[in-house]
Amino acid sequence: MKLQTRIQLLSTALLVALLLLTNSAVYLFFKQMTLNNELHRTSQQASTMMAALNAENATQVSPEHMIRGYLPAEGMIRIIDQRGKTKLAAATDARFRRYENHFYQGELEQMIDINNQLHAFVTVPMIWRDGTIVNLQIIQANDTVYQTLNLLKVILVLASLLIVIPTFFAAKLLSRLILNPIVAMIHTMKRIQQSNHFQKIELKHESKDELHQMARTFNTMIDQLQENFDKQQQFVSDASHELKTPLTVIESYVQLLKRWGKEKEDVLDESIEAIHSESLRMKELTRQMLLLARGEEKLVMKREDLVELCRSTAHKLEKAYGRKITVESDLPQTIFNMDASKIKQLVIILLDNALKYSQKEIKVHVRRDKQTACIDFEDRGIGIPEKEQEKVFHRFFRVDKARSRETGGSGLGLAIARQIVAAHHGEIKLKSIEHMGTVVTVVLPISLEVSQ
Repeated sequence: MKLQTRIQLLSTALLVALLLLTNSAVYLFFKQMTLNNELHRTSQQASTMMAALNAENATQVSPEHMIRGYLPAEGMIRIIDQRGKTKLAAATDARFRRYENHFYQGELEQMIDINNQLHAFVTVPMIWRDGTIVNLQIIQANDTVYQTLNLLKVILVLASLLIVIPTFFAAKLLSRLILNPIVAMIHTMKRIQQSNHFQKIELKHESKDELHQMARTFNTMIDQLQENFDKQQQFVSDASHELKTPLTVIESYVQLLKRWGKEKEDVLDESIEAIHSESLRMKELTRQMLLLARGEEKLVMKREDLVELCRSTAHKLEKAYGRKITVESDLPQTIFNMDASKIKQLVIILLDNALKYSQKEIKVHVRRDKQTACIDFEDRGIGIPEKEQEKVFHRFFRVDKARSRETGGSGLGLAIARQIVAAHHGEIKLKSIEHMGTVVTVVLPISLEVSQ
């Protein structure tokens, strides 16, 4: 069953249930109130009749004639003695006479069932003319009441139909209004499946309701999917392009080895060296791509000294490259929770970049305040053009592709660095002047419990 039909049926069924409850309550309340009024009126009639029978001039009129004068249109009046025998009785129908005789000590007002209909029954004690105590009993049919109740039933049913039928069609319109954004979303998804292109829901007007918010959220999600898809496509394209070059070089040298490798020793040495170099380059590229792919893995946070980590890492790179790297700090220690292996990798990436593109001394400055720890990596190298500075953190982006290829750069280092910083909820910034140098600043949040 469609959701639209379900909403229509459920809303109509709920309305019908509410109408049934309301109409039943109205009917029962009106019925009870009317019967009580009828019973009260019969009781007043009995009081009036008793006063008339006890009046001083009552002896001039026979009790039988007086009873007949007060006889209701549908009912019975009778006098019952203490033994339960009828002294006088007048009835409009024989069915009333069949009601049992019973003497009551006090006054009584109640509804009695005669032929499956409620009748008003009132009995009051009185002193009869011979000095004995008798009951004056009046039984009155409620035919007028039941006619009124039947009319009320018809009115309630007709009124309910006049409400339910338009509501049924109104529920259909309402369900369409509610489901329009959902239907539009379904159609958009189907078009995306058929065309393999991302599409958004067309919003004709602005609104603040939940349905409009859902449509806007869907469009935002499509934008994010499109962006991620484009990034993925770009990543695959760039990765294919980066791997294509070393594979082509290796293939060319393998063919060269097949032709001349056995005869010419210099060709053999050159080919082996080229294949080895390109293999290492592919290995490093693959390693960095895997690092990016595993970038969302959970960090292992421990309290570590950032100053000592930077100094030990810089010392190792000094030995490896034979270059001067100076590490300065405002404080002897800067200890806080971090993933030491990731931060070490971050320092290596940024120092490695500085060493590749600068021949002068590299400076590292560690500083901190109450909320953050900062590391500045400063080199006096070739710098980065201003228009390229926003792109350097993108995957596979290289400012000078020829120079990067000579230094072995893949364009993934800064992308990995930014990912590590983001995992630590930090920020990485770059300032560079072409032909003068570059300063990369890493800002990491620290705990208020940092020790010095």
